[in-house]
Amino acid sequence: MVDNNERYYFDGLPEESLFDKPFNDTEYILSQDLPELYKKLQGLQDHRLLAIVTALVVEDRIDKILEAFLPKYSKLKENDFAFSAKVNLLESLNFVPPRLTTAAHCLRKIRNEFAHNLSKVSFLDLDLRLVRSMVHQANEIERDFSPQITNLNDGEELVKAFNIIYDYCVAGINAYTGNVKILRQEIAKREFIEHLSNTIRKQGEDILAAIKSKGPISVTQEGEVLTHRYENGVNVVTSLPHDNLETSD
Repeated sequence: MVDNNERYYFDGLPEESLFDKPFNDTEYILSQDLPELYKKLQGLQDHRLLAIVTALVVEDRIDKILEAFLPKYSKLKENDFAFSAKVNLLESLNFVPPRLTTAAHCLRKIRNEFAHNLSKVSFLDLDLRLVRSMVHQANEIERDFSPQITNLNDGEELVKAFNIIYDYCVAGINAYTGNVKILRQEIAKREFIEHLSNTIRKQGEDILAAIKSKGPISVTQEGEVLTHRYENGVNVVTSLPHDNLETSD
């Protein structure tokens, strides 16, 4: 992140992902199409409940961005498509800055800690490595915007770190969903498909011309068929005019 006047809160690094900033950079998009659950998170005091509900909201946002690009995404959801698999899919598509999917993975791991161990009721009960990772990510997100969190033994500070990550993750994925929708609309256009077809055809013609320019490795004739063999396994087969056929007594 650099000067706040030059970069948007959700910006990534150029070439780190397909999109390094939301197309709509005039608003935070915190209120657009967000589920009611998101609004209820603000007042939750129970750490376990906060983590579990947050994970549901993050998963909902990931579903939305994947649905925006994959017309038949529902086929995956029908087959017990796990939260971790959804984050991995979004990560592999490389649509959004990796810090967003890293944040999603962090929130997923925190959810799992609470969900799989009933004795853990506070962020202070979490594995120390996970706590350190959470605080580090929160500090990276807020590096240019607020003081760093340093006390890993302060429950309120840990809640603050968690809130920074989920706000950033949910709103950030929501912001980039608009980019993905536009991408999907553009590649579905007939003009785009025709352009893609012409580009691939031209590339093939250029490659073939370059290979043929070096001359054939061998030339063979079988009846009316003349075969020129070139490098890279390229064979050019032509039919000879009848007048050029070899004759024998």
